[in-house]
Amino acid sequence: MQAEHRYRDLAARRSDPFSFHLAIVLANKSMFLRRLGHIDSALGTIDEALELFGRSAAGGTARPGVYEAAALAAKATHQSAAGDRALAAATGEQAIMGLQAAATDVTAAVRANLAVMKHNQAVHLRHAGDDDAAAVMAREARSLLAQLAQEDADAYIRPLAHMVGRVAGASDPLDHVLAHARIQGRLATSDDVVRLMASADQAVTDQFIDAVIRVCTPVWKDSASAPPDELALRTGDWLLDLADPMSRRGLLACLASASLSTRGVTDAEVAWTAAVLPHIATVRDADVGPQGTVTILLVLDADSRRITDATELHAALPEKLAKVVHRLDVQDLANELSAIADAEGVIVIEFPLSREGAGNAVRAGRAGELP
Repeated sequence: MQAEHRYRDLAARRSDPFSFHLAIVLANKSMFLRRLGHIDSALGTIDEALELFGRSAAGGTARPGVYEAAALAAKATHQSAAGDRALAAATGEQAIMGLQAAATDVTAAVRANLAVMKHNQAVHLRHAGDDDAAAVMAREARSLLAQLAQEDADAYIRPLAHMVGRVAGASDPLDHVLAHARIQGRLATSDDVVRLMASADQAVTDQFIDAVIRVCTPVWKDSASAPPDELALRTGDWLLDLADPMSRRGLLACLASASLSTRGVTDAEVAWTAAVLPHIATVRDADVGPQGTVTILLVLDADSRRITDATELHAALPEKLAKVVHRLDVQDLANELSAIADAEGVIVIEFPLSREGAGNAVRAGRAGELP
């Protein structure tokens, strides 16, 4: 990161003010590392950031307290990802107390950050097995978020309103998308699934549904009428079991593939892309913004970024899939994704769930930032 190198140099020469800015850069970097799965590196980086925040406070820098609390909250999330659930809950509590102590003026921005911390703390407590404390923390977060959603505060406060639906502590990113599309329960109908692509044109919607049928193996309501040939055309309604991990992963792959198709990143059929995509890239996260815009974080696998030979890339696919896809097509998809990824192989895909949302966007990714 260029910013990191620049601030390291300035901090070494001019001390406190630049140590503070370097700490912010490192805290953001730690979250990026966590999303890429480098948990140990994320923990080491956030510890360095916290040390720098402490040094800035000792040197009289005015603002490190609030940022230090946010960095502690990030560390709690890293600890949870590492499996240290009890430690994450303890660090999360320290973050909340730190923010409350550091904030001399309870502005909307402070309350927004506090709400996010309480939301995350509810998840940490639940993972640590303290359901009662998690329920209390969730109620506090929900109350703060609902209050903020009704205010005409600064514009950056409003995006936090969508977290109201997430305070219950769902850990699977697909849950956020399903909730916004009003898909509830274990079984989703074919009509439910269509709503996930309500903003796309009919051709993409049809390809998306075809992809779900092929990739997620739904259960047909009238199984007796199903043709004996698995390749024959089936008609009628079907149900998708959202409790099945393979179906959930497949549905995320179909969403990402349909959005890539809509943006013209690839001209391959959505079903084909959805079958190949999980072997080239990983869907790390998904979220829904306040205006119904779905954001999917896609990370290219190391091998797909390293391998340039089409035959070698094709050979890495599962045998059954490799028999039905051409090696040059696989290489084309890897090249198309690499062309829109950032230096770390991260791609952010955005698309609206409803026609009221803004236009789709695909860009090189960046992890979330501290306030």
